[in-house]
Formats: sequence, structure tokens, C-alpha cells
Amino acid sequence: MNARIASLQQRGTSPYSSEVYGCEFWYHTACEKVEPKVYEFLCGNEDVKSLQWYCKRCSVTHLTVIKAILSMQAAQRKLEEKMDLVLSTMNDKNLVIDSLHEHAEKSGKDKLL
Repeated sequence: MNARIASLQQRGTSPYSSEVYGCEFWYHTACEKVEPKVYEFLCGNEDVKSLQWYCKRCSVTHLTVIKAILSMQAAQRKLEEKMDLVLSTMNDKNLVIDSLHEHAEKSGKDKLL
């Protein structure tokens, strides 16, 4: 729930209404079909940050956002794996190039002697 529940109750309005954390609209719990026991549980646990109540519209929106974030995280992991492979390949190529340079330098010195 939201800290504004307490101020709502102090103003003497219906104890079974609250402000949605996401869209900041006020809803009656009856209209949103929230059981009074659930509402009272949420009110009694306002200090628990992981407990939030969302209206139906915000629930769909938040679920869509969470799915998009998870999809982006998976894509980022794949890109990081590909980058690791590219860096590993580049390091291997650099070792070969360094070895060739050393061999060329050594060969050049041998020819001078």
C-alpha cells in the first residue's frame, strides 16, 4: 500500500479506499474487488516496501515492463558472452602476432651474424 492510506483515513473518508502506487489514482477496494481482509493486511504492513497494491491497469503495465526488462537482461547476457568470445579470439590472435614478431626479430639477428 501507500503511506497516503493513513492520511486518507484521518480525513474521515471510506477506510476501504486507497491510492495506487503506480498511477496515483484513488480506488475503492470494492470497485477493484479487493477483500477487506487483504486491504487491512496491506494497511497493517505499510512499512514493508515489497508490498504494493496496483489497480488492474497498473498491474498489466508493470507486468509488461518487468517482462521487457527480463528480455533485455537476457539479450545483454548474450551480448556479453559474444563480447567475451571476441575478446578471447583477439587475445589469441595477439599472442600469435607477438610470437611472429619475436620470430622475425630473431631471424633478422641470425642473418646479421
